[in-house]
Amino acid sequence: MLIPHVIFISIVSVGAHLAIMELIYTFYDAPENVYLNAKKWQTYLMKPLFYCPTCMASIWGTALHFHFNGSLIEWPVVILAVAYFNTLLNKWVSN
Repeated sequence: MLIPHVIFISIVSVGAHLAIMELIYTFYDAPENVYLNAKKWQTYLMKPLFYCPTCMASIWGTALHFHFNGSLIEWPVVILAVAYFNTLLNKWVSN
């Protein structure tokens, strides 16, 4: 039951990453330029919230894991697995 849980969280977080990157590109500028021109404290928030899919596992994975009644014992395993799947999924959809 843990593998579908991890895959679903990964699909949601990478989907959110792609959607937010497209919104930034459409309404502002290239996401890379937005990140490079941001203040230092903003870059610390941008990475785990929407800029880096691997980093997004820490916040999105935790929130979605506990939203779907995940246990505290499974939490570290889920976060590491989501980070791994986010990296793989992002490379797959980016090519």
